[in-house]
Amino acid sequence: MIQFRASSTQGSHARSRATRCAFLGAAFLCVAGARPASAQTAADSAHGANTVFRRSDLRAALTFAAAGVALLPLDTRITSALRAHPHGAGTTSFLNAVNHAAFPGAYVLGYSVYGLGLLSASESVTRVGLYTATSVIASSHLTDALKGVVGRARPWAAAKSDEFNAGRGFSSGDWTSFPSGHATVAFAAATAFVDGSRLAWPHEPRFVAPLAYGLATSVAVARVYGQAHWASDVVAGAAVGTFTARFIVREGHKHPGNLLEKIAVHGALGVDNRGRAMLGWRSQGQ
Repeated sequence: MIQFRASSTQGSHARSRATRCAFLGAAFLCVAGARPASAQTAADSAHGANTVFRRSDLRAALTFAAAGVALLPLDTRITSALRAHPHGAGTTSFLNAVNHAAFPGAYVLGYSVYGLGLLSASESVTRVGLYTATSVIASSHLTDALKGVVGRARPWAAAKSDEFNAGRGFSSGDWTSFPSGHATVAFAAATAFVDGSRLAWPHEPRFVAPLAYGLATSVAVARVYGQAHWASDVVAGAAVGTFTARFIVREGHKHPGNLLEKIAVHGALGVDNRGRAMLGWRSQGQ
């Protein structure tokens, strides 16, 4: 437990309340994201089998929106409270380790699972790896575009959280705070891995989802605690990552014969009798 010591009782209470709000916001992220495919209600499954968005998505979207709106007026206070209590070298090392769980951790997870699937000739494992890697890449690029368009000043570049300069994020890293890229890829990887796994193995161990979303939430909290982002930035990043991954997993599951899957899951490289490289496709199940 981290304990803070303040010079005044009133200031201590204010900073404590702000800090608690940061962690409450992180809890909102975990609750909003930790609804994998198998947790959908029967009504969702029946009504939304061929739809992109479902009622459960609306619930998650409302949770993300509520958390973001609640944190926006508290962004400056939360960061000010953290600035008042600089962390030591040990905490810095821990935050860096958690950050690495997103970059490059999210990419490593996707590529490793995909590679394991190819080596073991398991279409299910390969498909989960493909979903995870694709979700991380797509959500990362989407977030980069949003960062550039929104142009929100980073905590280290602004005293208050309400400094925006549309388009400035394309030219300066100091104006790329919203949304958080680390939170985006962390939640994209967690959502794609959990939802993809649940579709492939409905009876997988129950600890997989809490572990994946717990780690993603830790990344989000670390970005705020390390003062790299405002609290609302990580909520937005978590939302982008979650919904991008849900879309990719659902569309991939509904259309297993799409070109990307043919190449990435069923594709096979070979050499003909003239020494030329040939790209072919294995039949499903082979």
